[in-house]
Amino acid sequence: MQTQKLSRTSVVLHWVVAIMILMLLGSGIYMHEFEARDVYPIHKSFGITITLFVVVRILWRLKEGWPTPDSSHAPWERILSRISHYVLIAGTLFMPVSGMIGSVAGGRGLYWFGVELIARDPAGKNKMLAEAAHDAHEMLAKIIILFLILHIAGALKHHFIDKDNTLRRIFRG
Repeated sequence: MQTQKLSRTSVVLHWVVAIMILMLLGSGIYMHEFEARDVYPIHKSFGITITLFVVVRILWRLKEGWPTPDSSHAPWERILSRISHYVLIAGTLFMPVSGMIGSVAGGRGLYWFGVELIARDPAGKNKMLAEAAHDAHEMLAKIIILFLILHIAGALKHHFIDKDNTLRRIFRG
């Protein structure tokens, strides 16, 4: 069976989200390892931005439906692919949301490229919620990294071992 072609919109949304997630994961790891407080504002701004793209991507996926896998794929591959796609889409939504909740609950407010969206309120801190959001943010980063590795490994396996069109369609649209 011929692998279903993806729409140009699906391809663009995939790559915008993928590049931004890699950038945010990299900057998040850098901030954590080196306590680079000066990176936080730009990290948070791109976190808010990616949320908008992820919501559009989810709505587009609901409208367009899921692409059908090649019928030559084994049932376990189709199941693992579907699970990994759901985890990545959910993770790319909940990751920035947890960051925003942590920032607001920590009394730091929410700023998007210098524009105040939610005012800083040190008196309104909710330490327990801020810590829970921070822990969720870190856990989601680890889950996303794990599933990104699985996603990329699967794509490379289909391209180099199975020699099918699975990987080509995300480049061609």
